[in-house]
Amino acid sequence: MQLLVSMSAPFAALLGFLFLGESMSPRKLIGVGLAFSGLLLAILFGRRGQHRIEAVQGSLAVVIALGLFAAICHAVGLIALKPALLAGTDPLAATALRTGGGALVISVVALWPAEAFVTPTKRTPGVVLGAILPGLVGYVAAVSLQLYALRSYDAGIVAVLSSMAPVVMLPMIWIMSGDPPPLSAWLGAILAVLGAGIIFAG
Repeated sequence: MQLLVSMSAPFAALLGFLFLGESMSPRKLIGVGLAFSGLLLAILFGRRGQHRIEAVQGSLAVVIALGLFAAICHAVGLIALKPALLAGTDPLAATALRTGGGALVISVVALWPAEAFVTPTKRTPGVVLGAILPGLVGYVAAVSLQLYALRSYDAGIVAVLSSMAPVVMLPMIWIMSGDPPPLSAWLGAILAVLGAGIIFAG
């Protein structure tokens, strides 16, 4: 799933070129290439085995289709926001509209009395808090910072850097699973960080 979501980077770069006229210098292209290659290496070859927290539930084809659709939607969202940010829209205000609209839709779905939307997990205070806290950190804080970056950099670069979560997650997965990531995962992380450094160098 991490790999599929990371595919928003090439989609954003392509859409930025087609609709916003964005282009990258050779140095930035090299940096983006290294960062994305590092991500692929860390995700594809960065596991010794599948831990229960990474297990696929349901049809793999549906997971792939939904993951690619999510990546495309994320790329389209970045491209759609770029003109508004360049026109002076405050990133925090844009984040409030973006996450607020999503929260409204999710709330409607969560309260809809349809069997397909019924969760098998009991809604205890701990479960609710466990859902709210990652939302605040992962969407409110992360999306706000992403939009600040989008105002100053090309959409493709922002998408690549935003997709570096698997690199940051390596030590977290190590702690949760008790299984240290293999050498290929760390090599991928080094490539990703090196690519990010090249993007911002000079």
